[in-house]
Amino acid sequence: STSLDGLLQSLRLWNRALETITRLRPSQAPQPQSEPDNPFEVKKDDNASSDPSRPKPLDEKDQATSQRTFQRRQFMDGIEWRLAEGLLVTIFALVRAYYARGSPREADYFIQQASALAHSLNAPAMIGRALARQGEISLRLGHLEEGCKYLVEAADLMSNVCGPDAVDIHRLRGDYSLRSADEQTAQQLYAEATAMLDELGKMFAGLDTNAVRYVHGIY
Repeated sequence: STSLDGLLQSLRLWNRALETITRLRPSQAPQPQSEPDNPFEVKKDDNASSDPSRPKPLDEKDQATSQRTFQRRQFMDGIEWRLAEGLLVTIFALVRAYYARGSPREADYFIQQASALAHSLNAPAMIGRALARQGEISLRLGHLEEGCKYLVEAADLMSNVCGPDAVDIHRLRGDYSLRSADEQTAQQLYAEATAMLDELGKMFAGLDTNAVRYVHGIY
């Protein structure tokens, strides 16, 4: 519960910061309604259960905070990119937190927000990550075909990317094959994911070696 309170407070702050930057560069599109004066305030639910392990639903304030219409921009400077990145990281952290607590509805709610923001930024990698999370939740709920559809879309977006997100998509597609009783395909996908991790490990090891040589003046 404390972790979720902190993440929701962080969400309000990142949204406030991005909204402030947006006001500095007004567009023809209507801007979202501003939040209360104190974004640091954490609203307590007096009617919440005393059991801290029980999933906490979103209250109206937090729903209003996350219900944003992100406008596509032709140009963004460094500050805007950092704010957008911080907001995306926070939203994905909320997805993981609600998913871990057994609240797939709330997790899916924030995935939709992450997807909307990623589309407004024209960031295929982040769109792919949101699709992968949607696929994972669908698989856990037993909606195999729906989950497969999300994972295929994510794989298409990440086809030319080699990174942790691409590895995760392979893992989730392996989970889908395993749940569909296709063990051979599942083993192949898991093996490909493992090989991708090995390649990433070698890449990072090479970067570390070059960094050490540079520090010691070899270059």
